Amino acid sequence: MVGQVLRRTRFRRPPLLDVGYPALRQDGPFRARLAAGFTLAQEGQPITVYVNPDDPNDVSLGPGGYSRVWAVLLGVWGLMCAVFAVRLLAL
Repeated sequence: MVGQVLRRTRFRRPPLLDVGYPALRQDGPFRARLAAGFTLAQEGQPITVYVNPDDPNDVSLGPGGYSRVWAVLLGVWGLMCAVFAVRLLAL
């Protein structure tokens, strides 16, 4: 579902996005405050949000959330350690 970024906090890590999105079955739009992670969305831009059809207040920015980000960071760190170990053993 496509929502719109209403506000973005800039002085917090991770930044928070206030997102407005249409209701699936109820009247009126909904709003949610979500942690932005690595998204570059600015105020007024459309953004994809994932809404639970049984609970329209249960919304997220992605199907994986922060677990995907941590998995990428852990993989990069592991690769750097492996390269360092190989170079150290080559001496």
